[in-house]
Amino acid sequence: MVYRDSDNVFEGRSTTGGSVQRFGFGAFADLLLLPGMFLVTLFFVYSPDFDYGIFSVVRYALGFFTVLFIPGYLFVAAIYPRRDGIGAAERLLMAVLFSVVIVPLACFFLNDTAWGIHLKTVLAVIALLTGALALAAIARRLATPAARRYTIGFDGLYAQAVSKLYDELREKVFDPEL
Repeated sequence: MVYRDSDNVFEGRSTTGGSVQRFGFGAFADLLLLPGMFLVTLFFVYSPDFDYGIFSVVRYALGFFTVLFIPGYLFVAAIYPRRDGIGAAERLLMAVLFSVVIVPLACFFLNDTAWGIHLKTVLAVIALLTGALALAAIARRLATPAARRYTIGFDGLYAQAVSKLYDELREKVFDPEL
């Protein structure tokens, strides 16, 4: 028998007679993807092969995204783990605003340490912030009931993209006017 919960489809038996709850990565995809993107940014920053050409543009774009979005998004995800708290537009705006506050504040305190403000120390502090905020957001989302968790529908986005691509290809291939 196949049971469904909000994150997974899996086979098994219900021992309680009700719905079966199981941990799945679908509800946590955004919280796992952003620290992964931070690691990709670190790779682009520290690899000497990516200093020139188009790779430098990718490097700057990833750095911009890492500094101005990721810490704030994870902070907002830790504060509002439920989907009924705020909408997506408010989450995005608050993510940028909190990043603009959190990163300079961390650098301000970093300036008073013996390490000072350098690329390596700033990236280390942002990495620690990203890891701590991701863990806090995951813990808060785990504590929220599965039906009320805020999730980004990556599966729905993928299905919409494939459906749109299929429709466009079908129109071009089977267009009766051609």
